[in-house]
Amino acid sequence: MAMAWADADHIEVSTAEHLTEIECGWLIGQPTYEGRFVEGDLPDDLYEMGGPWAVFHLDKRTLYTDAFGHFSLVYGHGRVATNPDLIPASDNATLVGLMDIPVPDNWYPFGLTPKNGVSRLLPNHYLDLNSWSQHRLWPKENPRGTITIDEAATIIGLVVRHNINAVSSKHPLQLPLTAGYDSRMLLACARDHVAQLQCHTHNAHPATGRLDVVTAPRLCKQQSIPHQTLKNVEAPQARKDEWLKRAGRSAAGASYNIAGSSFPYNGRTRLTGHGGEALRGYYYRSESRSYSLEPQDLLYVEQRLGCWAGVLRWGVAKPDMIFWPMAHRRVLEVMLRLPAEAKVRSAVHQRVIEREWPDLLTIPVNKWWEWQKVPGKGLRAASRAIYRVTQAYRNIRGARKA
Repeated sequence: MAMAWADADHIEVSTAEHLTEIECGWLIGQPTYEGRFVEGDLPDDLYEMGGPWAVFHLDKRTLYTDAFGHFSLVYGHGRVATNPDLIPASDNATLVGLMDIPVPDNWYPFGLTPKNGVSRLLPNHYLDLNSWSQHRLWPKENPRGTITIDEAATIIGLVVRHNINAVSSKHPLQLPLTAGYDSRMLLACARDHVAQLQCHTHNAHPATGRLDVVTAPRLCKQQSIPHQTLKNVEAPQARKDEWLKRAGRSAAGASYNIAGSSFPYNGRTRLTGHGGEALRGYYYRSESRSYSLEPQDLLYVEQRLGCWAGVLRWGVAKPDMIFWPMAHRRVLEVMLRLPAEAKVRSAVHQRVIEREWPDLLTIPVNKWWEWQKVPGKGLRAASRAIYRVTQAYRNIRGARKA
């Protein structure tokens, strides 16, 4: 999608996106509000909407996007687009060389892009289309007062359920399930829609992949949820090139290497746990933190989500079929008011699952069960021990017979 502001009555939009003319201008994306997709009037506060969206306010000549950067946009040279390569501008050769995408798992932080004079609009910022500059919209001061785990779980559970309700009203659901908290919390909040839900798991994560492909199938079998374990199939170079082009040469990594080969589009909307780490102190190094607005919290949302995860969404062939149920301003408000100790132990995730679907906690989260510690080295060591015991027993029997 690219837009020239001088020609605001004509916006070129991918057929996959949803464009709506509204009283104040244009709404694009898939915004949700209280369990349904927004199809008419907007709420008084735009940030009561969840999901991926952008609003072009013609009277104010201002562009707003969702709180998570789910609908990531770039701007420059009098244009707004989803992809920096849609804006006529030369490459920043020095920066492109430094980032060296796609060879390492790099991405452009701080609103940078591969193009000269083209910037990415960060979450929690708005774009002034008079000066073509972005400004912080929220937060502008420390949050007021802490929030308890129970209060936080009530808010998060409601937000996630509402977003999933909206998606399920239009499409069947697909959930990439791991051994971790984020996807399990989404599964718990999708309990009312389990009849139209399918799960899948990749052995993709270098640290937890083996644990994922053991835990997720067992959890789905226990709850009678259809599940498929997928192999990591590296995409042909031509498909990788297409993926990178759609992502504006701005990020890469595992999504680039797979490029849809392991899990082709199947007509279902994929629910992903992006944003869940905001409630788990992703960049924290210590539990002993005083209550204040932590730079790490905003760094995670505005850089990792806005400049990485939002970019990866554009790389897939059908970006409108990927949805982050956590994407809502209320989640960020909880993030900033939640004590650090509660974040680092995933207390809110735990409480939401306990309330929504407690049986999902009968299998440990991100832990091997007692009978199946680390399969690789652990099972090999156990096999060697059994072999040694068996050999010793045979030696004893042989000695007695002699």
